[in-house]
Amino acid sequence: HKARIIYNSVQLPESAWTPRQTSAPFRIGCAGIFKYAKGLPYLFKAVSVVAKRHDVVVELVGSIRESEKEAYEIMVERTGMAEILRLREPLPHHGVTEWLRTLDLFVLPSLTEGCPNILMEAMAIGAPCIATRTGAVEFLVEDGVSGILARWGDSAALTDAIIRMITDRQVAASMG
Repeated sequence: HKARIIYNSVQLPESAWTPRQTSAPFRIGCAGIFKYAKGLPYLFKAVSVVAKRHDVVVELVGSIRESEKEAYEIMVERTGMAEILRLREPLPHHGVTEWLRTLDLFVLPSLTEGCPNILMEAMAIGAPCIATRTGAVEFLVEDGVSGILARWGDSAALTDAIIRMITDRQVAASMG
């Protein structure tokens, strides 16, 4: 009588992610309430390097904490991300799965995490994923099998992982 269980689960979608058959920019997505701990500076640094060699766009779904909006704007300016970055409002829960289907890659660059629902949702749909080694992420992702794990706070490791997913779409699809 001193404890209770709070279930945290992800419903399996009716249909799985499939690779997009288009020459449009490679779509990288990330979602959440964006605060410093979500690791956006490292994602932005990584993608700014990737964008010099590959046609990419980054779509963020969620919100920026009011206290961090100025830092966010500075990061966007310093990394030159303005042209390839889209910030979308949070989606209703039923819209997340459809949004994940539109991506070529889901990236969770967090510095700290518990057991991230959005990563579980991306994996449940079968989207290729990159996440940082923090919290329960290492128990969710088998590195090189069900996704790629990168060191947290390491934009070079994220860069390498993103380039690997872009340049070897078969590997990316097999990890999804």
